[in-house]
Amino acid sequence: MRVVEFDRTQHNGVLVDETHYFLLAHEGHKPLLCSGKCPHRGGPLFLGTGNHKTGSIKCPWHETTFPRAILERQSVPTVIVGNRVTAVFDVPEDAGLAPFHHERIIANERS
Repeated sequence: MRVVEFDRTQHNGVLVDETHYFLLAHEGHKPLLCSGKCPHRGGPLFLGTGNHKTGSIKCPWHETTFPRAILERQSVPTVIVGNRVTAVFDVPEDAGLAPFHHERIIANERS
């Protein structure tokens, strides 16, 4: 197990070895730290279309929509206090972990 902490005003994701996780932040819903890979075919889920009303994301590759409940079940255990995010990853102790800032997480944008 590895724990990572970051300030969400500075970072909006975590790179774990070669897998990106992004902070999904839809108004009216608890933020989630989600895998950047679509569970269907591995597409870039953070570039998908977010539905702020339902909290779901539509994958940009095959337009598969993932409901909020699925995203919650697959998200990383996370505690957020103010702007401080603490996440627990079930990875080996030698796994690389690095918070990052992606310029644009389309899934968080309002259409």
